[in-house]
Amino acid sequence: FSNPQHHSTEVLLTIPDSLQLKILPENLAYTTKDFELKVTYTLVGQQLKCLTQLIVFEGKVSPENFDTWNAALTALRLKAYMKPLVLITE
Repeated sequence: FSNPQHHSTEVLLTIPDSLQLKILPENLAYTTKDFELKVTYTLVGQQLKCLTQLIVFEGKVSPENFDTWNAALTALRLKAYMKPLVLITE
C-alpha cells in the first residue's frame, strides 16, 4: 500500500431462540511494529458479533515481519474464516 491502512469489518449474526452457540470462537491477535490484525468475538444474548480489524501502520510490511504477516493471514483463514460455528438445540 502507498499509505497507512485501517480496515474494520463487523458482522452480526442473530442466533434463533431455539438454538445456542456451543463454543464461542477464540479471538485472534497479531501485532508487530508494521501491522496489527485482530478478530474478536462477542456474544450478547442471541447475537454473535465478529469484529475484524487490520491496520498497516505505514502502508507496508517490512521483510523481517513477512513470516508473522503470513502466519497472521493463514490464521485468519483457518481460525476465523473457515472455522464453523456449531449451534445446538437447547
